[in-house]
Amino acid sequence: LKMPPKKFAELNEIKYNTIQEKELVV
Repeated sequence: LKMPPKKFAELNEIKYNTIQEKELVV
């Protein structure tokens, strides 16, 4: 999986935010 570090960081941030939202809902 090759992708620019910036894009990778953005994906990780989205993933992290999604997890945070799920934890807040629960």
